[in-house]
Amino acid sequence: MGRIYGRAVGLFLAVTVMTSGEPVWAHGGVSMEDDRCVMRIGQIYEAHFTGYQPETHAAREFCEDVPVVGRATFVVDLLSPELRNMEVTFRILRDVYDLGYTATKENLGSQRDIENATLYGTKPQVYRRGTIVVEHEFSGPGMFIGLVTARDVRSGEVYVSVFPFAVGLFDFWGVFLPWGPAIILFGLGLGALAWRARQRQNHVEDASASGVS
Repeated sequence: MGRIYGRAVGLFLAVTVMTSGEPVWAHGGVSMEDDRCVMRIGQIYEAHFTGYQPETHAAREFCEDVPVVGRATFVVDLLSPELRNMEVTFRILRDVYDLGYTATKENLGSQRDIENATLYGTKPQVYRRGTIVVEHEFSGPGMFIGLVTARDVRSGEVYVSVFPFAVGLFDFWGVFLPWGPAIILFGLGLGALAWRARQRQNHVEDASASGVS
């Protein structure tokens, strides 16, 4: 049996190397495209979203979900040139309606509701260089909602991106999905090794029984 478990561990390590990768979370207006965390603003314009927690996770980047409670830095690079001529606002809202990852602009309520739910917000500003840097310290775990609003100063048209995110919460699916293939293949491999061991044991028992008779 020791040989079987040794093979099983070797199989698990091999499968892990083939299937593992750093988990990436993306929700709402943010998605992963070509290994980049891309934010859609009004489904027309694009920005690059990156999060950091240098005090606890060095230079590791994350896409929305904040790993631990504490200070976090969000960087938004405005990829679409049109956004650099608009007034942009970045807000962090409490998830007062328990919307979770299903939050959309429509169910955030009125502008007054949004104001009341705002934990942190920047003033409307034109970012000619195209980079927005936001720092906020989260005092406890939970669900939050990011809200980026871009307003065309000439037409008055408003474009919005809503991205719900978790802070300091264990995301079962976020952790399981990247490791799922490794776990499944490991289980199948262990089952196959156990079956082979049982077959060999049966063969030895049959041979012994034939010898005795």
